[in-house]
Amino acid sequence: MEAEINRILKETYGQFPRYPFSLCKTFVPFDMTEGGSYCNLTHLLKHDLYFMNYVVSEIFGDRERFQDLVKACAAASSKGSKFLIVDRDQDRVIQNATTLLRDAGLELSEVRKNCSNMDGDERSEVLEPYISRINRRPRVQWGGGTGRGAFFIVGTKPS
Repeated sequence: MEAEINRILKETYGQFPRYPFSLCKTFVPFDMTEGGSYCNLTHLLKHDLYFMNYVVSEIFGDRERFQDLVKACAAASSKGSKFLIVDRDQDRVIQNATTLLRDAGLELSEVRKNCSNMDGDERSEVLEPYISRINRRPRVQWGGGTGRGAFFIVGTKPS
């Protein structure tokens, strides 16, 4: 996908400095349930913002080991750091997310839920050149007829 987007950007805008945005992808294998296998985990995880986007719902059976990683992140972070979990609106996933943050010693926000569509100006038709090349349409609605879409919760490291 990156190669195709860069090809179109070059075709449309010429050389890189004229692009309206740039792409940068990296891939580092990281088994989130094996946090202790990284020699400098504390340095690697010393940040102020942590995003877990559809991660909690993908942890099956290794929640305790993943909990160790979240605790390591919380321990390495500065006071006031934020931990945002966004995931599917399912009772089990919400409970797991809440437990992960609470057991890491973080102060929790309320769980906020959303079941909606993309904004009106984010129409999938705009993406048609990319859709036809990758043969896949983006999701424009979440929750549909189920009434259950996504949720988010924020954990904050106490001051």
